[in-house]
Amino acid sequence: MLNSPRDLENFQIAAAELLDSPWEIIGFDSRIFSDIINAMDNVQNLASILTLSLIIMIIIYERRYELGVYLSLGASKTKLINQLLIEISYNSGEGNTRL
Repeated sequence: MLNSPRDLENFQIAAAELLDSPWEIIGFDSRIFSDIINAMDNVQNLASILTLSLIIMIIIYERRYELGVYLSLGASKTKLINQLLIEISYNSGEGNTRL
């Protein structure tokens, strides 16, 4: 049983003696532990990208009639895309500063 951080090395040595050879002890300085943390970060980044993509799709879907009116009045698709990107970046920056 590990009772304090100072006993970590003794604990790892005792655990290594009890485990069979194919097992490896994962410590905070271990490469495997770093790989696991990196994989978890990648999943978190993917979830963030998917969430942001869904929000953008909802915004565009809700404003499709407004965008159609702008297009029928002669606005270019480039201007509409730029407007949406500016609004999204402004709103995301504004949301990060609120407490």
